[in-house]
Amino acid sequence: MTMICKVLDVFHIDDKFTIIGALVIRGKLMNDIDVIVVHNDDFSSKCKLSSLSLFKKQVKEVDCGQECAFRIHDCELDIVNGDMIMEVAPIIKHNDISLALQECNQGFARPTAKRDVSPIRYR
Repeated sequence: MTMICKVLDVFHIDDKFTIIGALVIRGKLMNDIDVIVVHNDDFSSKCKLSSLSLFKKQVKEVDCGQECAFRIHDCELDIVNGDMIMEVAPIIKHNDISLALQECNQGFARPTAKRDVSPIRYR
């Protein structure tokens, strides 16, 4: 599953790096990974994500549905609120990308854990 998060806020620190506040809407966000910034449904720039934090604590991963902050390095694009950030996976199928972008645009997040969804029967 490809990790996707939505940019909620952007803080520029000098010209060295940018701090992003984001909501993880699909998958699990890991520290020190390569990501792609999606701006207006186009893959715009490949960047490096580091210094992942959750509630002002440095963490290794953040689960779906949680807000977090992280640094973005080596990004040629000016990231703005509403942009999507996707993990660079070794193999990404075009259908997965299209589906992921549709889910992001609709604000839809898939559940990460299996739930018991037994049908309700009425008499």
